[in-house]
Amino acid sequence: MKDKLIDSSDSIGENQDEYEYHGPDQEGLNRLVRYLGAALSDPVRISVLLAQGLIEEMIDDFIKEAVPNHDLLKLHKMGFTEKLRWTRALDVAGNGDPFWKVVEAFYDLRNAAAHRNWDEKRADC
Repeated sequence: MKDKLIDSSDSIGENQDEYEYHGPDQEGLNRLVRYLGAALSDPVRISVLLAQGLIEEMIDDFIKEAVPNHDLLKLHKMGFTEKLRWTRALDVAGNGDPFWKVVEAFYDLRNAAAHRNWDEKRADC
């Protein structure tokens, strides 16, 4: 087991130049500007992203009200899919599958709005 210990001479600091970050290159900046221009020019895309934020906030509030020690769940670190699972498990009103299918479909649309396949997903709606 002793031979499995890391030797202090194996530190990353020895070759620090290899790991130094120099920022984005011009190509990366141009791609970002094109993406932001496309995203911000589409009011439907912006609305989808804002609505998803509101839905997630409402889910957070629901979990906080339903779970006495909700701070132990660390909601701020939890992804939307996991929050959705918790909300469905706590759904004592029994809204049923159709409601949750709409929420999940909207989340898929949100992912498309936040990523590259927005035009394809938007056409499906």
